[in-house]
Amino acid sequence: PVSWNELIGAAGSRLKELLAAGKLPQIASISHGRLSYGSLLLESVLFSAGIRRLYREASIETLSAAPFFSLTGKRGSVRCDLDAADTVLSIGYDLFGGGFSAPDAANRLFERLAAGKARYLHIGPVKNRSASCATEFAAARPGTEEIAALGILRAAMEKSGRTLSNNSELSSFCRTVLTNDEIESLTGIPGRTLDRIASLLMSSSAPLCIAGRGGFDIESSQTLSGTAIIINALSGASGRTVLAAESP
Repeated sequence: PVSWNELIGAAGSRLKELLAAGKLPQIASISHGRLSYGSLLLESVLFSAGIRRLYREASIETLSAAPFFSLTGKRGSVRCDLDAADTVLSIGYDLFGGGFSAPDAANRLFERLAAGKARYLHIGPVKNRSASCATEFAAARPGTEEIAALGILRAAMEKSGRTLSNNSELSSFCRTVLTNDEIESLTGIPGRTLDRIASLLMSSSAPLCIAGRGGFDIESSQTLSGTAIIINALSGASGRTVLAAESP
């Protein structure tokens, strides 16, 4: 635990030390992709100090465009059709926390969950509202969502007996390099839990995997977004119009 004053003081002191030591090129800023007063103020402060490496985290649409094109050869981004899914796996995505771009669809899924007509599997670092609504919740250490997603992919390949024909390197990595022990050590999630979640997803007639971080203007990484797309392709979700190409 740390107070805001302690945090600001520590960050400011460290920044001054680096500038005094002539390490300006080693300093960078990463802020929210959505423009806000906070991110603009941060960039203004750093820019005034001579720092020019100012990066903005891309949106979920931007991040999903590259793996979507790699998988399908089409340009566009990912759209999740919750109404077409009877089992939804969320990796880090606060679906019921107000961040989903189609709250009406999220509400319809919530109603189907309450009626026992759907399943919601959630992997994330906190027991938030979405996690509390889950049929099954697995707590992951903060920042390890990508590893958890790869663990699900590994288990899904084992359950289905399928490999990634268009990505032999990723198949080999998941099967031989990323072991269950390593996944559990990094994420804190037992391998048997990931196996059970993967089994529920792969045995579903209409599965869907969604991934991201947070609850408003969902953010992600290409690794996390891309792994979710591959899990959907492996489970057959991409054949149920869960992934849809959009105009560039």
